[in-house]
Amino acid sequence: MPKFLVYVEETHEDVYVASCPSFPGCVSQGNTAEEALKAFKYSVSGYIASMKKHKDPIPEGIKEGIYMVEVVKI
Repeated sequence: MPKFLVYVEETHEDVYVASCPSFPGCVSQGNTAEEALKAFKYSVSGYIASMKKHKDPIPEGIKEGIYMVEVVKI
């Protein structure tokens, strides 16, 4: 199963937003990062189903490792 890079950001209203560059316009939100990711998984399933229905190419996913780095203000 392909894997995709999903960004989860906390907004200034304490809402978390999940998005993925491979699926433009597919954005979900939640009160926690986990809720936003769960909603995104559901949304992207519908997005991919629509792509298949319209015979649009489905992105392949990432092939290299992704590492998280925490940036600390000094």
